[in-house]
Amino acid sequence: MALPPTPNPILAVTLPIVLDKPPGTHAPTEALRLALLGVGAVHMAYLTSRRRVCVGVGAVGPSDVVSPMNLNPDVVGGESDAARMMGLSSMLRLGATKCLAVACRNPEETRSDAALGATMAVTLIDIFSGGHQWMRNINLAKTLIALRGGPSSILNTSLPKQARFGGGVTVSPARFWLEMLAVYETFGSLTSGEEPTLLAPGNNDWWFDDAQHSYHANSIEKVFGMARSMVTLIAKVSSFLCRAIRERAVITENDPGVGASIVQLPDDLGMSDIEMVVPAPDGTTATIAEAMDDDDVTGVDGIPDFDFEKFLNDFGATPTALGDGFISGPIVLEGGPAHAALTPRFADGEPTVDTSTDIGPTPGLTFTMNTAIGQGDEEGGEASFPAGLDPVRLGNLRSFFQDAKELYTEIENWEDNVGPEQREARVLVGNKTHKLAMMIIMLRDVFHVSRMDTRVQSFAASILDLCLESSQQNMGVDLTWPVIIAGCQVVTPDARLQVAQAFDSFRKQCCFEIESSERIVAEVWRRVDAGEPRDDWRAVVEDEGLRILVL
Repeated sequence: MALPPTPNPILAVTLPIVLDKPPGTHAPTEALRLALLGVGAVHMAYLTSRRRVCVGVGAVGPSDVVSPMNLNPDVVGGESDAARMMGLSSMLRLGATKCLAVACRNPEETRSDAALGATMAVTLIDIFSGGHQWMRNINLAKTLIALRGGPSSILNTSLPKQARFGGGVTVSPARFWLEMLAVYETFGSLTSGEEPTLLAPGNNDWWFDDAQHSYHANSIEKVFGMARSMVTLIAKVSSFLCRAIRERAVITENDPGVGASIVQLPDDLGMSDIEMVVPAPDGTTATIAEAMDDDDVTGVDGIPDFDFEKFLNDFGATPTALGDGFISGPIVLEGGPAHAALTPRFADGEPTVDTSTDIGPTPGLTFTMNTAIGQGDEEGGEASFPAGLDPVRLGNLRSFFQDAKELYTEIENWEDNVGPEQREARVLVGNKTHKLAMMIIMLRDVFHVSRMDTRVQSFAASILDLCLESSQQNMGVDLTWPVIIAGCQVVTPDARLQVAQAFDSFRKQCCFEIESSERIVAEVWRRVDAGEPRDDWRAVVEDEGLRILVL
């Protein structure tokens, strides 16, 4: 998250809360205070490490990347200030979670702005530390929202008021944290494989609730550098990817001018069958990796229930009273997720550019329905499907196919409802780059076209040009995901140099999450260059345990 210097809504919503209670007297306020100190500590660790450590795809190979949470004394020259600051940040984070555990014993404190703000401040620590270990905290925050009646209730009961700090903005602390949570959940869903709930398609009316004459009228644009409607579009794309996994339906595109095919995975795929190969009409194959998370329980309004006892065990917290010594030491870092999402992966074959498709908004995807077994009419006639496919499943496949077409067209035709003359340059860049990134995701992860497809390469080149131009103008825009998506598609040395330059420019306004992002791209490059399978960002996220939260 890159914020302009003034007004600063973080200060506006947090300072009145942390200054309202004496230290050690109110659990959620203490949690917020400690978490904010933890954010400062990890930022100081990052600034200190930049003077000593050179990391990332722009400087060293992927095997030389230094983990921010495990700074090597041999690299930085003994016990470094950066390592000490990271240890302090971990201790402050653990202290904040213990205070949250105490607050969760008290219904009134659980429903306070301080508790919600503390969960989001802890999430900021997780993002700045590399983007790991964020999921439990986001689930806790969603539970706190549910306990307060859901998003609509918060908007109706927590009205904006002028703050004494942060430039005197008119802001609602609860709504500010809620909006931040919705954005974090949306971008986190790209790696978690779990559909966003707060901005689920058809359940996001609250997101567009009128908030004129307050900071919230343009809060998303100011904080995250993109239009409010772009965030919901990203949530829609991420939800569709999760649906593709859940329905076990894989669309493959032969040629935009000829048609596409649908492959239905068999229902009797056993839970022990970790991989299977599905032939596509063009000779490519799909590797299917599946694991289920049995702990995903849905609660009120589609928000996962919060297991408080599990929370206590996870964070090593005990429901004792506040007092000296409750910070017991650095938090134990997670080695990665226990489960990976079910994700189809297609090999691209030889890296040759597909010149059969013109570049531009009009060619799009010309679809007809075929299958790997029966071929239908190329102009959209009735397709011949496997004899064992029941009518209900056939209907689901057709619905999935049609929805994929419509979603791609929706992304292609998306326009900000506010004219460009009324938008800051950073918002225009954020909108354009994320739109192009979503189109690449649909082409590569839904329709499984080659990375060398001219549309994919054109979109990737445009993203990199826009990001570099933005960084040269010192615009604080959250563009990490567009660069990850674009960077994983390029193969030429010049294009990869642009990726490295873009990541390096982001270091002026970000922290260790850039190193985590570079790890994804660097591993994709290594697999592509070595001719290895699963050479895309989603496969790397699963294989390397990089279910990170970055923006």
